[in-house]
Amino acid sequence: MDAYIEYKNEIKFVDKARSAIIHHVRPGIKYGNVYFEAGTYSEGDYGIEAGYKVKFKNILLKGKWEGLKDDTLKHKLETEIRFTW
Repeated sequence: MDAYIEYKNEIKFVDKARSAIIHHVRPGIKYGNVYFEAGTYSEGDYGIEAGYKVKFKNILLKGKWEGLKDDTLKHKLETEIRFTW
């Protein structure tokens, strides 16, 4: 099991105009191919993320659930599949 702290910066745009700059600081734990992070972001609200990464020869499979809590819970599921040759 590995513990870490991650900093993440997001700059969001609507058309050409910048709509938000968000900074996340999250402590996390990684155990094998699975990780969990939780912490605050710049608006003073909370974020949680959990995910996995698995590699099979030339295929990399990654997935995560991420949730942000302010007045409501905004969340998403994300899956990536990468083929290499």
